[in-house]
Amino acid sequence: MPITTTLRRTLDVGERHHAPACALDGNLSRVVDGSLAGAILIVPWCMGGRHPIGELFLVVFALAASLAWIGRQWLSAGALGWTRSPADAIFPAAVLLVLIQLTPLPTSVFEVLSPHSPARLPLWMTGDGPAGLGIWNQVSMTPQATRTALVLLLAYGLLFLTAVQRIARLEDVERVLRWVALSVTLMAGFGLVQYLTDNGKFLWVYQHPFRYTGAAATGMYINKNHFAHLLALGVGPLVWCLARDFGAPKSELERLAQRVRPWRKAVVALGLAIVVFAGLMSLSRGGVAMIVLAGAVSGAAMYRAGLLGWKSLGSMAGIALLVGSSLAIHGHRQVTERLDDYAAVSFEALDTDGGRRAIWQADAVALKDYFVFGSGVGSHREVYPMHLAEPFETEFTHAENSYLQIALECGIPGIALLLIALANIGAWCAGPLRDPRSQRLFACAAAVTASLLVSAVHSLVDFVWYVPSCMTIALVLAACALRLWQLNRPDRAPAPWRLPRAAPLVACGLLAIAGAWMVRDRTVAAIAAPHWDAYLRFALTPEAKAGHVKPDLQVIEHLRQVTSWTPGDARAHLALAEACLQHFERVQALSANAMPLGQIRDAALASRFESREALDAWLARAIGENRQFLDSALWHTRRALASCPLQGQAYVYLAELCFLNGSNDMRKAALVDQALRVRPYSGSVLMSAGSEAALAEDLPRALEYWRRAFRTGSIAQRQFIEMWAQMQLPVEIILSEFDPDLPAVRLMQACYAARAQDEQVRTLLTFRARKCEQTAQATTGEQAAPLWLELHNVYRELKRPQPAIEALRQAATLTPNDFATRHLLAVSLFEQRQFAESEQHLRWCLERRVEDQQLRELLANAVKGRIGGERVSASHDQVRWR
Repeated sequence: MPITTTLRRTLDVGERHHAPACALDGNLSRVVDGSLAGAILIVPWCMGGRHPIGELFLVVFALAASLAWIGRQWLSAGALGWTRSPADAIFPAAVLLVLIQLTPLPTSVFEVLSPHSPARLPLWMTGDGPAGLGIWNQVSMTPQATRTALVLLLAYGLLFLTAVQRIARLEDVERVLRWVALSVTLMAGFGLVQYLTDNGKFLWVYQHPFRYTGAAATGMYINKNHFAHLLALGVGPLVWCLARDFGAPKSELERLAQRVRPWRKAVVALGLAIVVFAGLMSLSRGGVAMIVLAGAVSGAAMYRAGLLGWKSLGSMAGIALLVGSSLAIHGHRQVTERLDDYAAVSFEALDTDGGRRAIWQADAVALKDYFVFGSGVGSHREVYPMHLAEPFETEFTHAENSYLQIALECGIPGIALLLIALANIGAWCAGPLRDPRSQRLFACAAAVTASLLVSAVHSLVDFVWYVPSCMTIALVLAACALRLWQLNRPDRAPAPWRLPRAAPLVACGLLAIAGAWMVRDRTVAAIAAPHWDAYLRFALTPEAKAGHVKPDLQVIEHLRQVTSWTPGDARAHLALAEACLQHFERVQALSANAMPLGQIRDAALASRFESREALDAWLARAIGENRQFLDSALWHTRRALASCPLQGQAYVYLAELCFLNGSNDMRKAALVDQALRVRPYSGSVLMSAGSEAALAEDLPRALEYWRRAFRTGSIAQRQFIEMWAQMQLPVEIILSEFDPDLPAVRLMQACYAARAQDEQVRTLLTFRARKCEQTAQATTGEQAAPLWLELHNVYRELKRPQPAIEALRQAATLTPNDFATRHLLAVSLFEQRQFAESEQHLRWCLERRVEDQQLRELLANAVKGRIGGERVSASHDQVRWR
């Protein structure tokens, strides 16, 4: 009782201390609360905050909250003070780290902070190299992305610091928990409705360039794992609401629960059921695990403290029954198949394609190069390709591990700041749970701890800290954890600083300047985003990726808009350069002088013009107005490299276009070498390097580059194969020099079938049969069955019936209950007059299709053949594969 009385007095003092001094003060306080609520409730609806519009909302809410709180400080004439926390040092240190990454440095300092860059970027070290690129002296390899990260870092810092000042009482913490519970419940409900009424578009109106809504419940998140993570963050607050409404008797929560209306209790229970069901329907294995973790931690803590009684347990049983019933109606099979991977107790089963392990290994290698000060916040997608040798069709924009990505992008200082922050948050959470001064405070601490634990654990296997909506909720809950720690032990809380009268005015002025820059940065990005989406909708189509469709002027205009609004976007500049080159090739092919770019370049270099004017005059005669596309491509290529020196393809384009400036052929070799240093595993770069080696009459080196390029993925393979088929290159040379894998052989057969001679097609079929058998033998379980069926079809084309039947036997052994396979085996055996074995399979098929008259006739013929050896045959309809 004395402890409770002391806590109540502390809360009352805090309430009187923060009581509004005037109407304006109260309005400003409501602005602070509204901004914090908006960051929690609204930002998730803007594609989880990952879309520039979501980032803009986050910045506006952070600025509004901080400016309103500064206004309250000024009105109170310093009476409110500044609640101190470790973030007062961590946040400025993090901002300073990012500013150092963006600052141009003397070469000697740059080589210390980024020791591996001189070896990676030799053309950028002196400024007078053959390419004339200038000097790169910034730690960040992607300054534009780092500036964006700085904007978000400032927004996060302002939100957290403002939340620390505003959340003063236990009621404030409870208000935040209700906001989080409401936000998560609304998103879960919407996610289910959108999934069940799917039309492929987010909110039924927005078509994302490469994500669709029908595969799983994702809400307004393009990544189902992040949607499930948001739901997991809300489980703790929802369990807290459940304990508050159905709390155990004789507790501090009883008085509050007695005032709760019955309908609200039902709403809370239904909300938790919706969140759990939506989490399961997200089909995110990691997300489901985090939901279970959050529920277990918060539920166990509250039950141990006596905050969950029989009513609570009964409500949880009802929730489980509701979720189970919902799954029985829809989603049981998908969820079961998805979660069955946990039964293997193997990370290989969870990471089926090996993508996470591959990117973690690549980032670990890259970390050795950038351990001092990192490669720049936001640079991961440009750094990892230098170290990922295994080809993947998917681009890893993030490291799938937030700790590893922070270490790579921020180096030792960044990971040190992160560990200090996590240690403080852990201490804030542990204090009230070890020695709670009241059950009410303990309940809040349990809910906050569960959510923050989910954030810390899930970040080990995903990049949830790089999702603004999830990070915002985690930071506000961290501010709640700090306040709970201080309320639990008021004697340990540091006294607030009394700020001088002029401090709020100075802070307001500085914040207004920084805020204007932040808002402008995210506003122009939001304006450019629709144009970039329009480009991606074209570029990511299979036809465009294969090079069969070229960008038109409308696509080029979209890219021009992107580069106009965001001039530091290296990827947009490179995409525009590529689009201009492709459009030039298309219009040049239709012109009177249809010379491709390679011939134009070779002719210009061979002519050795005495001046730039002479070159320009010749180009005007040779290609006319089409030159504008080449000039535009050259300019945007240079801009792309000036914005990010790790764009390997940009060096290739520059090598092809530098003749426009009157350059000699010596620059091309240096540029191709630089491209190989930053993109040693890029198919297009390796193809260019092979061509350069071939021009230098170094055929062994050219073949080695081309072999490596051929193994980089399907896009490079298609380019090679289509070129070989057009050239009628003998397949024997290709098979011996490149040893293509099974998918490449399939493509080769399709391309050569229309052009090559029968003998070459037969050679391809024989090679394909060998590859198919090797792949099938290396594949385990039922997954090998389609490969054996494919091998059967290949042997049929080769007119080798016995190996074809043996392949079918292997497929039937792996899938003994597959009707189509057993029927095909029965027919194939019948054709080869192996009537006894054919009869066995036909009887099995007839048992499952007793009314199939054709099966009965075929079985009768098989029996006749077995008994009398008569010459019987099956009709065409009987032989078909059903």
